[in-house]
Amino acid sequence: MDFPETITTISLILSVASLCIYFFSYRDTQRLSIMSLNRAHRPYVFARTFTETVDGKYNQLMNQTLISVYNAPSFIKKRKITILKRQKGIQDEIIFENKDDGSGFIYPLDTILQIVLIDETILSHDLADKDKKTFIRIVEIEYTWIAKEAETYYFKSEDYYSVKYKTWQLISENAT
Repeated sequence: MDFPETITTISLILSVASLCIYFFSYRDTQRLSIMSLNRAHRPYVFARTFTETVDGKYNQLMNQTLISVYNAPSFIKKRKITILKRQKGIQDEIIFENKDDGSGFIYPLDTILQIVLIDETILSHDLADKDKKTFIRIVEIEYTWIAKEAETYYFKSEDYYSVKYKTWQLISENAT
């Protein structure tokens, strides 16, 4: 093999290698950009305590749970809110449970909010103050993105009620 053929062969090998690198880079970049787009625009449903403003001060209403969404409209497939009384060494006592299958559409910045109201005879600050047990709130939500109904997402949070601060304090939260 003489010198011009060697250069031609090396050039051909480098061209094929470059083409392979380009193909794999393009494929991975395309996949990553689609994943990034989905993460940036998919809905994120979450639950918090409803807060009202009275005379410029924020007041959390422990018996009201607010369901909201960020980024994109979604459809709530299932929603479950459970309130427990917990005492060390004793099994948890369920004092309230609200299950809802298919509670409907929810939109970001919606003026009509989804609020779950618990009767004050079941749950109130005065009851929590008198009862020396810890109140636990567990919220579980299963929802889909309206644009991609095939994908199901989940939200779960667990809070305990702080009598001292009169607020729900987060124990754990998981969104997938």
